[in-house]
Amino acid sequence: MRAIEFVDDEAYANLKAQSEINNAKPKLFQSIRYDEKRKNIALSLSTGVEIALPVSAISELAKVPIRSLREVRLSVSGQAVVVSSADIHISTDGLLRDFVQMLPRELISAQFASLGGARTSQAKRASSAANGKLGGRPKKHQAVA
Repeated sequence: MRAIEFVDDEAYANLKAQSEINNAKPKLFQSIRYDEKRKNIALSLSTGVEIALPVSAISELAKVPIRSLREVRLSVSGQAVVVSSADIHISTDGLLRDFVQMLPRELISAQFASLGGARTSQAKRASSAANGKLGGRPKKHQAVA
């Protein structure tokens, strides 16, 4: 497969518009920029959240010259970070996974446990109803001093 070369911004914008028509899947990432002052890559999510990753923490970008980092953009599909002059394509999903791995494990574990506990299912409803028929959760008794 031959790499796609974008000659100018107009050609890129046309291809991007056509891709969005053909690919109705909502994009997780909306935009990307290099923050030269902070030396990070800022990814904007469709939710309005912006995630900033230090360039030094992204092995593929750590040694890329600043002039090339200024060209960083999202692929037409929004699923890759592209630095054409350095021939770099990085999966946005991979970057997000790397970002999560930078967070403290306790925070991640607590968040996933909370999400899992909030799930409801027919089995949980049946179990809860059965427990309720048995009198529910035992009452907490206060110790007498």
